Formats: sequence, C-alpha cells, structure tokens
Amino acid sequence: MSAEELTVTGQRSQAVLRSREQPARQRSGRESSRQPPRHAKPRPQRRAGGLLDPENDRRLPRPARQLTATRVAHRGPHVRLGVAWAMATFAGIVAGSSWLAIWLAPIAALAAISALRSWTTKADAGADAATTRTRGGSVVLLAGGGAAAITLSAVAGPIATAVIAILVATAFVFAVKPAPETVPSRPVLAMIVLGPAAAAGSLVLTRDQGLPQCLVLAGMVMLYDSAVYVIGTGARNRLEGPVAGLASIGALSLLVSAVLAPPFRGASPWILGLMAAVLAPTGPIVARALVGDQRARVPALRRLDSLLLLGPAWFIGASLLVHR
Repeated sequence: MSAEELTVTGQRSQAVLRSREQPARQRSGRESSRQPPRHAKPRPQRRAGGLLDPENDRRLPRPARQLTATRVAHRGPHVRLGVAWAMATFAGIVAGSSWLAIWLAPIAALAAISALRSWTTKADAGADAATTRTRGGSVVLLAGGGAAAITLSAVAGPIATAVIAILVATAFVFAVKPAPETVPSRPVLAMIVLGPAAAAGSLVLTRDQGLPQCLVLAGMVMLYDSAVYVIGTGARNRLEGPVAGLASIGALSLLVSAVLAPPFRGASPWILGLMAAVLAPTGPIVARALVGDQRARVPALRRLDSLLLLGPAWFIGASLLVHR
C-alpha cells in the first residue's frame, strides 16, 4: 500500500470517529443544561395536596391567592351595630317624637364631639399642652351639649328648634374661642355642631308631621346606607354601592306610591324619592368636610351623614307635598 493510500485511509478513519463522537457530545450537553447548577436550590415538586420540599421531605404551604378586586378591610361588628341602630331608630319612631328625640340626642352629641376631636391632630407644637387640653375639652363638651339641645328642642316644634339653633350657632361663632388645634375657623365649628343636630332634629320634626312620613324617610336612609355597605364593600368599581343605594330608593318610592296613598298622593312619592336620591349620596361628602383627620373614627357621624342634607329638605318637602 502506497503512502498516499495510507494517508487517505487515515483521514477516513478520523472522520468516522468524529461522526460517532458528535452525537454523544450533544446528548451530554443537553443533559448538563437540564441539570441545575450545584449552588442552586432544588425547586419544589408538585404532588397531590400541595408542594413537596425535596430537601426536607415535607409539604410546603399553599401560596395565598391574589384577589381580583381590592377589598376594604372592615373591623368590628358593623352589621350587628347597623341592625341594632335600625331597630332602635324604628322603635323610637313608632314610640313617638319624644322618645325619638331622647334616642337621637346623644347620637348627635357624639357625632359633634367625634368630628371636633378629629381636628386635634393639627395641634400647634408650640402651644402649652395643659392650656390646650383644657380649652379644647371645654369646646368639645359645649359642642356636644349644643347638638343635643337642638335635637331635644325639635319636640317643641320647628320654631323652637330654629331659635335654639341660632343661639347655639351665635355662641360658637362669636363667644367661644376655640383652641388652635380644635378647628380651622369658627364657621366650621358652628357647622360641626349644626350638622348632626340638623340631621337628628329633622327626623324628630318629620315624626311630628306623621308616622308614615318619618318611616319612609328613615327607610330610604337605611336602605341606601345598607346597600352602599353590602354592595360597595369589595366591589371593583366604587360606584356600585351608590348605584345599588339609588336602586333601593327607587324601589321604595314605587312601593310608597302604590301602598301609602294617602298621605302620599300624586307625584309626591317620586318628588321626595328624587330628592332622597340626590341628597343621600351628598351627605357623606359634607360629613367628610367636617372631619379634620380622615383616618379618625367618627361612627356616630357616619350614622347621621346621609341625613345631613336630606333630613331638613325632606321635612320642608313633606310639609308642602304630603297631606295629613
């Protein structure tokens, strides 16, 4: 065999060897790419009932599910307190205006006190602590007493209520000197007192007009508040609660026009229902303007916020539209 033939034969043998070694190298490369690095922690394996930790041979807790909607975290027995509030209010309405005023007067006082105390977070750091506490405490007590007095005076009629409200507002605007941290201005202080008193006192005045008028007013407020809470809690859109409340007011207006005639006649149920649909959602907006620190707890004011504007307007509208 010549030298050229030996060279050709050697080249062919090397080519055959390379062709045989190439698949083996590719397989080993794929296997090495699949294996995790030595320093990497082995991934948990899925098994029936959860994830299994391969190192400790134990099951891992299931990951928490992500909520699709932002839910509002409510603490406390809100539903039970709401039911108790509704039952006590309707019992006072049935018992009479005097019992209703006795029930609502402390609620109005607590609403004014809690709203006034929400401004204490804006205290002046340079003010004397003892003087600030004494002046602020006296103003808070006077605010609660003024709101309760206006509510109780509603038993004597609208004229007596207006006189007491004017006297209380004049005292707080001109005579009382609030502490720097209590409220930003005297007019706001007067509104903090008059707002809850107007909401509670108007319900008492409506009870003097008649039992059906007061029951319908309280029913519209209770239905609106409960629909906003039940439907609006955890809803994707913040408008779902108010829309459900407006639908509740419309359903009650239809029931009143069909059943309670008289005293509601003609278009009076729909006019008053439209008034409730406009003013009931506006009341909480006004209530937020009366609160200094929006994170403060003002549960008594929340019970009366839907009546801040609707209560006085309903009393005036019912006196003009509803026949006794």
